[in-house]
Amino acid sequence: LKNFDRMETFSLAKARKYQEAGNYGASIANYFYILKKEPHLHNAIQREFFTCFTSFVQQLESRGMYRVIMEYFEMAEQCFPRSSDLCKQLGEFLLRHEFYVESAGWLLRALRMEPNSTEIRHLLGSTGGHLFERWHFRMLNDFQRNQAYCKAIQSVVCSDHGPVNSMLDLGCGTAIWSMVAAQAGVERIHACDSNVVMYHIAKETLKRNGFQDRVQVTHAHSSELDLPEPVDLVVCELMDAGFYGEGIIETLYNCFDKSLVNNSVDRQCLIPKGAVIYGALVECEEIRRSHVIEGKEKFSLVANLNFEVRSNCASFMPPASEEVFQAVEPYDSVMMRKVKGGYRMLSETFVVDQIDLTDVGQLKARLDGQEQLIKVRCIQSGKLDAIVCWFRAELTDGIYIDTGPENCTSWEQAIFPVSLDLQCSNNWCELDQKVLISCQVKGNELRCNVLKAAEEYRYQIEIIPTSKLSMLNDLALFRSYCNSFNKLTNNTSLALFDMSHNPLITIAACKLTNMDVWCPADAPPDWNTFFAKVVACNAEQQCRIHFLGRDSAANGGMVKFERLLCMPVETSGVLEPDVLETILYNRLTLEIDHVLPEQLRVLAMLVSSEELSEYCRVLDDTRTLGFLIADQVNAFQSDHFEDVEPSTLFKTELTERFELFRLDLQQSLDPENYNLPAMCKQTVTKQVQIKRNGKLNAVFYWFQGDCPSIDCLLFDTSDENGHFRLAGCLVEPRPVSCGEMLTIRGTLERSSIFITVE
Repeated sequence: LKNFDRMETFSLAKARKYQEAGNYGASIANYFYILKKEPHLHNAIQREFFTCFTSFVQQLESRGMYRVIMEYFEMAEQCFPRSSDLCKQLGEFLLRHEFYVESAGWLLRALRMEPNSTEIRHLLGSTGGHLFERWHFRMLNDFQRNQAYCKAIQSVVCSDHGPVNSMLDLGCGTAIWSMVAAQAGVERIHACDSNVVMYHIAKETLKRNGFQDRVQVTHAHSSELDLPEPVDLVVCELMDAGFYGEGIIETLYNCFDKSLVNNSVDRQCLIPKGAVIYGALVECEEIRRSHVIEGKEKFSLVANLNFEVRSNCASFMPPASEEVFQAVEPYDSVMMRKVKGGYRMLSETFVVDQIDLTDVGQLKARLDGQEQLIKVRCIQSGKLDAIVCWFRAELTDGIYIDTGPENCTSWEQAIFPVSLDLQCSNNWCELDQKVLISCQVKGNELRCNVLKAAEEYRYQIEIIPTSKLSMLNDLALFRSYCNSFNKLTNNTSLALFDMSHNPLITIAACKLTNMDVWCPADAPPDWNTFFAKVVACNAEQQCRIHFLGRDSAANGGMVKFERLLCMPVETSGVLEPDVLETILYNRLTLEIDHVLPEQLRVLAMLVSSEELSEYCRVLDDTRTLGFLIADQVNAFQSDHFEDVEPSTLFKTELTERFELFRLDLQQSLDPENYNLPAMCKQTVTKQVQIKRNGKLNAVFYWFQGDCPSIDCLLFDTSDENGHFRLAGCLVEPRPVSCGEMLTIRGTLERSSIFITVE
């Protein structure tokens, strides 16, 4: 700094002065002046530059000045072309605004500069969730599935029914089937995928395995393909839980319609060649609690509901509601052998549909739509909760993929929940009872319904997501909040600020505390509408429940708040996005001292679970038939997982549970201190002892919210009776021994938790 002349020194002083005053635009202008004049000083002032630059970007972002932000990023890149901080910050900005492909590019660049950064890997995993679906990992790790397709391709290519000189790999993904075909001797191979990320992965995978000259990859949908000649064989694996949902019928019909495949010879031209879709009636409490509110009377002492609530699955919708019927999901999907609490088969297995995929007429019939009515016999009594469907695909003679409920495949089963029938004893089925099922296939959709009389649809139905339904059905959670409300010493001249986003808890708070309740209207519009309808069912409390945005009294300081209520954990087991920062903001702006819960404990456990790794990454190249695929797709692996049901996960617990964080949500706040308090940002280290030998690869974490002042535990997200799942972090696999001490580092930042093992 001694070499600066007066103007340059003054510019640096101004940059720092403007930054302290919060005038980040003027500060950045001065920093850019210095960086341009004295490039050798980049390292000396890089840290303070990026501190200011981050605040400046946030300021511009709050004003919606996105084009200006990108211009400043370009200027910063010219000054710091090899800065991982800049690449990470730009990748994070693009991720927030859903430019997932561009975000992944910058984050991959940052990761190459900083390969051990858990934060960058976490961000890259977030983009990967949009670019590279998590089920790809399960599929690629499914050795039986990979081997079945490999054997089928080899069988058809090497059969005595004529040569296979050319092949089309539809929805090629990693191009694994193209490489199998090349190894089997197919000379000309075309592959296509409509996903741009998968297209690039396929090209790189072919190159790494030495097949780039044998396979021509196109970024296109099958309907856009234009091949020089019809191919001898088409391989397609567009099969979801309900078989039809990924568009296999439309895709194969287009192949025949555009003469992409040569089906004039007496040999198999498609893999798979056909399929049978099966169904069964099941009783399953976990499905029920995710799709209907059962027993509204359990809330009636505190909160009333005068309408039916259903999940967004079409099996609930009456035929008259065609517009809504077409807008919701045709089915949910669940791995039945992993469902919490298990299930009971109530019926015989029945055939929903059977199709020869090489028959153009059958493909056309499914595109146009067809329906059949099936009478299904119950083989035992029980509560009918869902119709479960799966398929058995014939790849070639004698080679099948069977996704039945008890088979260990990577496919889930399609679930068609059955709504509570108000006129049939809560859906109770007796032994030998016949249930009439409607099964429809149209285009890319399969729909199954239990037929009912028209008058059964006269009640009002509200449709909400399954995660919200599970939350509303969590009676233990509801009762614990009610218990806490009864224990509070309340001042009815004050109000409550409710961030729980649970209308039943909101109504209970109002009724049991006799206080007005204010709620932020920051949820999605559909949920705000549903929330208001639930409140409207409770006339006594309706006039005392208010929404920010509709009434400015709270923002104007006219309302004094006694306490802030929150439920900061999502159904999937992670904290709501930025929830701790939002609690902090509301406490400061609304001058709230007390919070319910008062503290949030984060508990953790080290585990060994190969199954968990299979959901998040390709374990090794032996799973993919020896082809070099893992490195390519694992760039999109996420080191963070959520929505895991621990009761059915194959795992070994390597430690006792231990406390990782204890967050004081009532921490004293200083409005003049601009540093984030410990409840929002902290890093801790813990010494943990291993209790048994094993291979450590993951850390589970969960939450407890309690109020020590009134001796009340509000929630424990590891409770098997609740609706929450667990979350955690994958760590580098390593063998551990009983008695060994490990150092665990936990970081809390922006309401996200990162865990590493040192």
